[in-house]
Amino acid sequence: MKTNLKLFATSLVVVASSAQAELAWVQTPYWQAPFENQQTIKIYGIDPGLEKICEDYHKTVVSSPGKTSLSARGIEILRSIPSSMNENEFSARFRINEVASKKAADQSIEKANSAVETKRESDVLPNFTLQTAVLYPQLSPVSEIAPVANDETAMISISRSLGLRTLPVSISGEAYRAILKISGKDLACDLLAGTAHLEFDSKAIVRISSKDQEQTDSVYVKIENLVETVFNRKKSPIGRAALLGYKAAELLAPLRLSDEKNEAIVETVVDKLFDQNMERNQLWSKDSYGYHLDVSGAAQTNIKITAEK
Repeated sequence: MKTNLKLFATSLVVVASSAQAELAWVQTPYWQAPFENQQTIKIYGIDPGLEKICEDYHKTVVSSPGKTSLSARGIEILRSIPSSMNENEFSARFRINEVASKKAADQSIEKANSAVETKRESDVLPNFTLQTAVLYPQLSPVSEIAPVANDETAMISISRSLGLRTLPVSISGEAYRAILKISGKDLACDLLAGTAHLEFDSKAIVRISSKDQEQTDSVYVKIENLVETVFNRKKSPIGRAALLGYKAAELLAPLRLSDEKNEAIVETVVDKLFDQNMERNQLWSKDSYGYHLDVSGAAQTNIKITAEK
């Protein structure tokens, strides 16, 4: 009867893919919710004079679209020349466009929820598959930030054609308040013009709605009370399992489910919440009022970020 409890640990499971995004699940021991694994944030340059700097750099470097007459050494020097006397080398700052980025996240959430709406009707546990209400990128890179040219006319494409690597990108701060520091005029000017973008893996927080949270809490409070009754009356694993099944059937009767569905729900509860000896497992906590299940309405997961103009 027992299944692998790792299945119910908070995790990311990719279940389908498309050319632009993957449908994925954030899973906790108590609920799961869908989201699109690929998220887009919108960025903009905040340094005064960056447009003029990029205009001059483009005129100096580009001889024809995607081509230059300069040497690798010449471009390496030009792209690093600081824009002020107070700097040792060039860098530019970009900020997150919070309004546009949240709008993109909301559209992504709507698509993910719509894609799995029918699954909510067939879950073995009430309120287990829920809708994502909020997806909040933390923008804390867990992988190298990769600059990607949108086409061969990008300034970084010219640099790479001469064997130059793209200079580093760093992020300070978190979420929509983060600041991206771009080293190198080639990449900074590409990002400003929209001819390149950034890709990296990051953490994100997925939240369910307060309504779903309340409904889920209600289900598990009933389970807590049911288990307390069973454990007070039975001490043997077999006795507890039998009485739990009987009491659960009474609890589920108003839902008018099939016998197969009722059995599946009971097995799911047993597999998730008890060990091999029908004792409460590590998901339970105890305080002066008794045993409880800590059902959070948020979970952390991994996402792929595209940062673009």
